[in-house]
Amino acid sequence: KWALLRIRTWGNYDATGLSYVMAFNTYNALIKDAYFNQCTRFVDVYIDGDYWGVYVLTERMDINGSMTVTDLEDKTDMPSTKVAQVANKKSDPAIAAGIKSYSYAVNSSVPEGTDITGGYILEIMCNHYGECGFRTKHNMYVNIKSPAYPTKEMVQYIAQYVQEFENALFSDTGYNELGKHYTDYVDERSYAAQTLIYAYYLNWEIYRTSTYMT
Repeated sequence: KWALLRIRTWGNYDATGLSYVMAFNTYNALIKDAYFNQCTRFVDVYIDGDYWGVYVLTERMDINGSMTVTDLEDKTDMPSTKVAQVANKKSDPAIAAGIKSYSYAVNSSVPEGTDITGGYILEIMCNHYGECGFRTKHNMYVNIKSPAYPTKEMVQYIAQYVQEFENALFSDTGYNELGKHYTDYVDERSYAAQTLIYAYYLNWEIYRTSTYMT
């Protein structure tokens, strides 16, 4: 699966149009072959013979041949797209962990015995989390990009996981109430590389929108 990225040359953001490809290449150089590499190319785009300019062709953030994440969407039966929201329910494990609200697909199901601990593709979004996702204690809106229509148990699991990580990250010691350090939840190398690249290339989207995690 592929996407065309429009080069933002307006204003003072990226007058040369090089930041996207340079950022991807820098990230790939930092993390080597241990993680998902973003493949990118500059392309000239023509539509019906009309020239639309130079774009960046890149892989989409989806489970594909380059991303070795278990395809839970392939295991999820999604008979409808009806979703329900949970909030202010203290007996719910995700809410009890600190999640403010979450939404799940009401009629989705997975075969009995399915391991729902992975994999997920999450996208940080701005002021909403789309159809299925969650809002953390510190108001980070997280869309569950894959599986697109997760079960209630799936959302509870991944929302609680992210909230425990956030609790540890925002604590004075780096440990949450379970005694786990934030590095127990994330891969330090890829997490640091992602953050450094966003900052170095002045990407205003960092942890506001279009920020992905697996």
